[in-house]
Amino acid sequence: MRSSVRVIIYVDDANDEVPVFTQQQYNHLGLRETAGIGTSVIVVRATDPDSGDGGAVAYSIVSGADHKFEVDISTGLLTTVDYLDYETKTSYLMNVSATDQAPPFHRVFCTVYVTLLNELDEAVAFFSAGYEATLQENIATGTEVVQVQARSPDNLNQLTYHFDPDTSPAALALFKIDSVTGRITVKGLLDREKGDYYTLTVVADNGGPKKDSNVVSITILDENDNSPVFDITSDTSVSVPENTAMGKKVAVVLAKDIDAGLNGLVRLI
Repeated sequence: MRSSVRVIIYVDDANDEVPVFTQQQYNHLGLRETAGIGTSVIVVRATDPDSGDGGAVAYSIVSGADHKFEVDISTGLLTTVDYLDYETKTSYLMNVSATDQAPPFHRVFCTVYVTLLNELDEAVAFFSAGYEATLQENIATGTEVVQVQARSPDNLNQLTYHFDPDTSPAALALFKIDSVTGRITVKGLLDREKGDYYTLTVVADNGGPKKDSNVVSITILDENDNSPVFDITSDTSVSVPENTAMGKKVAVVLAKDIDAGLNGLVRLI
């Protein structure tokens, strides 16, 4: 005689497997530097064939995030936690770990490489707080007045220069600006008697939203280019009686010169 019995054997899983990342390096190239806080960057993923806690994986950033990124402990989703700035740092190479949740807590690593995309988010700025120039009237057209210069930290587009539309028409008729070099030159006849002081508002533009403007102040110096003229109130015809005493006033003659300073002094002889 014989008999049999059915024996069921349960095998407890031991945490003997190591998590494995799906990639050794994850890349996100061209993350916008203006990406807001909480922007999703990339998902890292590791698998562990063990069961229970031995197969559960927790993620952590080990280094390289500079307090700009964090990873979700359960999902492996990498997000931004601070504002980014291409002009401060252009790329990040982070070391990320995956650890299973049972002794002996196997831990493995991967890298995440993120590069930033430069955008026109920085303000254009002139090198000088203001510009001044002094010119002689009647100076030749084409004469350089001054060169304005600005910079754009983004360094993406060519800076261009132009006069603000609100600049006075009188000034715009006398001066022009090279849109690339920022050189301001004379294009009209400067006549101090018509205007001895001009202001030009120059705008520097890199195509972004943060332009800058600056003021160029120009003083016109006098040249002795005008002749004296007799005043219409001068006596032009007088009758002088004979025997008029010496030194007695017999007429008034006035003259004026519209030039400035010594150039406008008149001597009658």
